[in-house]
Amino acid sequence: MNIAGAKIVLDRIARLSRRATNVGGDGATWSYTFPDDVKTTYILNEVKAQEELGDDILNVFIWFWSFKDYLKELIVHQGGDPSSIENKVNSDQKLAICADIANRLKHSSLNHSRSGKFPILGSLAYSIPQSSIKKISFRGDEVEFDFQDYENIDIKMPILDSSGNEIGQALHFLSYAIDVWEKEFAACDIV
Repeated sequence: MNIAGAKIVLDRIARLSRRATNVGGDGATWSYTFPDDVKTTYILNEVKAQEELGDDILNVFIWFWSFKDYLKELIVHQGGDPSSIENKVNSDQKLAICADIANRLKHSSLNHSRSGKFPILGSLAYSIPQSSIKKISFRGDEVEFDFQDYENIDIKMPILDSSGNEIGQALHFLSYAIDVWEKEFAACDIV
């Protein structure tokens, strides 16, 4: 592994991270049947479907964790001790939680938790301020939303511990973790 190859992967993580924080998309539609058997269809124009945005976020977790191996290889190549990266992850609660989530995604379960919290991701949600709603149209059993100022639409995906308590937000933890990896990479790049 060389610096250029690792930089390509780190740049990929940055692109995926930007994609995961961008709600703009092809639109989303879903239906809900109320207890009185009235079915309403909701149409959100020009935003990503929750499944697509969720996939984007999961991809960032997986690539974040994959980059650990690139860093370790760079450190070995430079004559350093790769366990320094493992020690950093194990001593940093946010990194350990991100590692646990990535390992759960990769292996479908988590037998050992670096963080001790056995974290899982909660349901993805959008928090849309009124100022970002351009128009709401009601047509029979449909409610259609048009938006503006997409940067004000907040993406929420809680990280929950094994008891179901929220311990943070996925995008905040990922931003932190990527920043740590960028600093570790920069340290490798100057050696």
